[in-house]
Amino acid sequence: MQSQRTIIAFLLAAVAVLTGPSCSADEQAPTPFNPRRHMGIDEIKPGMTGYGLSVFQGTTIETFDVEVLSVEHGRRPGKSVIWVRCTDERMQKLGPVRGMSGSPIFLWPDGAATRKPGEGGRMIGAFAYGFPMGKDCMVGVQPIVQMLEAGDRAEMPTDGQANDQTGARGHAADRLIQAAQHSALTNGIHADRLWRLKMMRRMLGTHTDNATDNPVPAMESSITRPSVDVMQPMLLPVRIGSTQLAQRMAPMLRTLGLAAVGGSGGGRAPRWIDPAKVKYQPGGVLAVPIVQGDVNMAAIGTITEVLDDGTILAFGHAMRGQGKLNVPIAPGFVHYVQPSLNASFKLGGALPARGALVNDEVAAVVGKPTAKAKLVPSTVQVVWPDPTKTHRFNYRMADDRVYLPTAAAFTLSASLAADTAPPIESTVIVRSTLQFEGDRTIEYRGMDSSGGMMAMSELPGFVSVMGDNPYQRVKLRSIKSRVEVVEQVRLSMIENVHLTRQRYQPGQTIAVSVDLKPFRGRTQTKKIAIALPPDLPEGEYPLVIGGAPTYVQAYQEAHPEVAHIESVDDLYQALRWMNSIKDDALYAVMALPDRPGLRIGRTTLPRMPGSRGALMKN
Repeated sequence: MQSQRTIIAFLLAAVAVLTGPSCSADEQAPTPFNPRRHMGIDEIKPGMTGYGLSVFQGTTIETFDVEVLSVEHGRRPGKSVIWVRCTDERMQKLGPVRGMSGSPIFLWPDGAATRKPGEGGRMIGAFAYGFPMGKDCMVGVQPIVQMLEAGDRAEMPTDGQANDQTGARGHAADRLIQAAQHSALTNGIHADRLWRLKMMRRMLGTHTDNATDNPVPAMESSITRPSVDVMQPMLLPVRIGSTQLAQRMAPMLRTLGLAAVGGSGGGRAPRWIDPAKVKYQPGGVLAVPIVQGDVNMAAIGTITEVLDDGTILAFGHAMRGQGKLNVPIAPGFVHYVQPSLNASFKLGGALPARGALVNDEVAAVVGKPTAKAKLVPSTVQVVWPDPTKTHRFNYRMADDRVYLPTAAAFTLSASLAADTAPPIESTVIVRSTLQFEGDRTIEYRGMDSSGGMMAMSELPGFVSVMGDNPYQRVKLRSIKSRVEVVEQVRLSMIENVHLTRQRYQPGQTIAVSVDLKPFRGRTQTKKIAIALPPDLPEGEYPLVIGGAPTYVQAYQEAHPEVAHIESVDDLYQALRWMNSIKDDALYAVMALPDRPGLRIGRTTLPRMPGSRGALMKN
């Protein structure tokens, strides 16, 4: 006969938010080096003059004047940089321009018969580096010899290649998760609601509380953080439709060496530009279309050199500097150059894609016009209360483990902002089906009553973690999303929690009444029943009532193995579990006493006798 044991239940929390080469000057240059066209570093000296080539409007290549200041050796082991001053009036006003990366620089040799801009010069390299907010237009030039070496190492992508290297601890995924967190936090999202992103970082083994709650210092670097005293590769400008969307996307783009340009979408070229007549040539625009379709997102820079076999050398610096890759390239155009006190930039876009980038090194990116880039389809249906605003959008995203998560976030955000922003008093509900290789499917569901940012911030994390983790890259095959705007704030606060009594016996049921106050609605009472185990020992047990973050925190404390990942299958199952937790549900959690048991990997053997568990542990 069971003895009468007393159990005391008490409440801890009662507030929850629910949301319904190197080659030195003395070494022999590579084979592509043509001394009649190219100039070696050892020939360059201060005071030499010449010109650069770049597009300032449309697709017309124009010249700008330069003068050599100095040559710096050993910037990196075996690497040099040539410092020039852009002397013409236009460049003095603009300063170093984002989008001019790769603009070829030519010098006239001593005794040159002509010194007319655009004629008679020899190429020394590419416009590549600058100092933001400088008072004069001083530019670092990447030597052409170093760029040619990168071209020598470039290979055509093999079938299925899409930068398949896996980070030792999933660093790329971690950086994208940090960026998504920062993007959400800067848009007024409370850190507690980023529980999915926090948990992903724990799974990667990179989680610290400071890095999770304050991701900006860990995310930024001397390359991505503007500074007047740090030489930087010129960030590649990317046009983003609205200013608000650009602000949301900027943290994720900065991790990729890209600069968001807000207030102007990545539309198609003006009708007076004939794409068929635009060729890949030195000084022309080279675009990298990360997203193509109903709205485009493309980074733009400049072509430095086109080799005899059609190989393209561009930018004069890396995009990410991680070697082989396979992302689309396209000729591009420029509407105009926007002067800026910080960093002037080209406002332009991409023409139809032709070829792919196949190599990405410190000195240059290398493109092959005949290479075919892999693309991932994305469809987004946006459903509004007004049926006339409901549309379906189609996109193709670059199949790259680093660019793809950002592209996925962009397709959602750009689709939602196609006509108008959601009303202030509304809820955005996102339902996405992410289909990965190996018949792995993740059903993502996000809700947000603060403009939709929260509903979309966590989706890139799922793409990133599956695509870049310490175990195996699982390629994304497609994304199908439905974004619904509901003219109602599905947000409630817990006003009060009632227990019929404080003491219960084993086997009894705890009856809980929770008073919920919806936004601008009448208080509603929800009933929760919790059945106590019949063999529960006497004691005091906390009962916690709250939303998804409350439940997840309590569950992780009781089941730490949920974040113990040893394989890609463990990771996949953990991500699916995360998506089974609803943002608009009310959870009641009671922590019961530990039972003797044994955990093997992510599996706990329950109700094991203490003697047997001890024996197995030894």
